[in-house]
Amino acid sequence: MKNILGASAIFWSLLCGSECTLFASENSPTDSSPPVTATRSSDSIPKSIWEGNTLTGNWGSLRPKLADRGVTVAPSLVGEDFGNIHGGIRKGNVGNGLFSLLLDVDTAKLTGWHGGGIFHTNFLYAFGPNLDRTDVGDIATLSNISAYNTPHIQELWYQQPFCRQNATIKVGWIAADSEFFTSSSSSVFIDSDFGTLPLLSANDPYGLPIYPIAAPGVRLRVQPNPSLYYQGAVFSGNPGSATQNVNGLDFRISGKTGVFIINEVGYLLNQGQDDKGLAGAYKIGSFVHTGQFHTWSSQADSALNGGLLDEQGPDFGIYAVIDQQVWKEESKILSVFARGGYAPSDINVVNPYIDMGLNLIGFVPRRDNDVAGIGLARSFISGPYSAFNQAANGAASTMTAETVIEATYKFQIAPWWTIQPDFQYIFTPSAVNGSRDAAILGLRTSVVF
Repeated sequence: MKNILGASAIFWSLLCGSECTLFASENSPTDSSPPVTATRSSDSIPKSIWEGNTLTGNWGSLRPKLADRGVTVAPSLVGEDFGNIHGGIRKGNVGNGLFSLLLDVDTAKLTGWHGGGIFHTNFLYAFGPNLDRTDVGDIATLSNISAYNTPHIQELWYQQPFCRQNATIKVGWIAADSEFFTSSSSSVFIDSDFGTLPLLSANDPYGLPIYPIAAPGVRLRVQPNPSLYYQGAVFSGNPGSATQNVNGLDFRISGKTGVFIINEVGYLLNQGQDDKGLAGAYKIGSFVHTGQFHTWSSQADSALNGGLLDEQGPDFGIYAVIDQQVWKEESKILSVFARGGYAPSDINVVNPYIDMGLNLIGFVPRRDNDVAGIGLARSFISGPYSAFNQAANGAASTMTAETVIEATYKFQIAPWWTIQPDFQYIFTPSAVNGSRDAAILGLRTSVVF
């Protein structure tokens, strides 16, 4: 025990250092909710609706008064329409959307206590069908806002800074994909592959704390300087699926299903307050689920012959993220990204996974805030799972990989309004050999009220 305590003390001193600097946060994480723009202060009143950060303005003087007290209320709405114009299961067209209501309370401003933290909650209501299961048959989802149609409380947590603002601890109901394995350059894309890694979303039978579900958990983040950080979290191992935890109020904690643990370290290049070079982020991470998982071969044998299930737990995986600006001139920025990961093939469906792409910001004259992007994602199917699918489910064909190419352009119409046409081409939807490639056209609009 003394050795463990001593090692912990050394680790803590190395991360925090003898002189703790002001906490420098990383780039805004990627999540599936529409971006929220900060409210203008009371001394910066927009001259017209097109200059304000929100459609509904300052609500008289209520919004700036709330902001001065540390309270931010941010309702937003995303609407979209997708059509399968070629291939897949069948042609089709659907409209869907997401209403989001975010509430943040800065307790330092609210109470006057300098050491206060942040209370956060967000309410979601997803509505409308999707094309994935009925018309396309892909593994992931064409839209990163697609979810079970019900009013839903997602996150509910409190974050407290300490170690002279060099570290934070977050406690409550937390979504892992709001902070881990994120890429700022991939956030423009609509296909869910570019958000939560399919290495996680397609694999765990217990459910994970990823959109639209959060889970009881604790997250620690330590950032001794603008360039280096560590973050780790422990979650309940069985938050349930969206159809099981319908309103987000089924807060499951059970020792029988284990816990989900994720850790990440990162190096942030040129992201300090005075840095002027090309910004970049380099991350490596790992995750472990301590529940018991049955091998695909034993599941196939059990389904066909009544054999015993072979428990092969816990599950684990590793991943890496590269996100780098490669050219910048005034408001024009070219950036590239790549993410990839691995998990054991004998108990997982997707193994391995990789995505990559590039962003162009401000390249159209007088359109400094527009973003264009093109990305590629590929989910490889494990051989043991393909064999299980044939043996136990009677599938006629083997499964290899599904590949998604997405091209998109986000028009910034006003600070509070974006319009985004989108094209996706999916090679071998569902990764089943012989399935028809699908071409998808979509249009998304986002409004912050």
